[in-house]
Amino acid sequence: MPAPERTNLVGQVAETVAELRPEPRPYRHFAGCNDARAAGYENITSDEPSYRQDMDGDGDGIACAPATV
Repeated sequence: MPAPERTNLVGQVAETVAELRPEPRPYRHFAGCNDARAAGYENITSDEPSYRQDMDGDGDGIACAPATV
């Protein structure tokens, strides 16, 4: 693939990813995961403003993940 076509393809992929990316949830402070879940804030990723490391029990970058049985 010639360089100009490749550059155009990369740009198209970046635009598509940007369109598909969900809007970030606004910052909210929660006392803990029970409060966060009650407000619909489950799976808070480390790039979200409401993320706190102390609510990420397993340190995987996702706070308030649902418990697995």
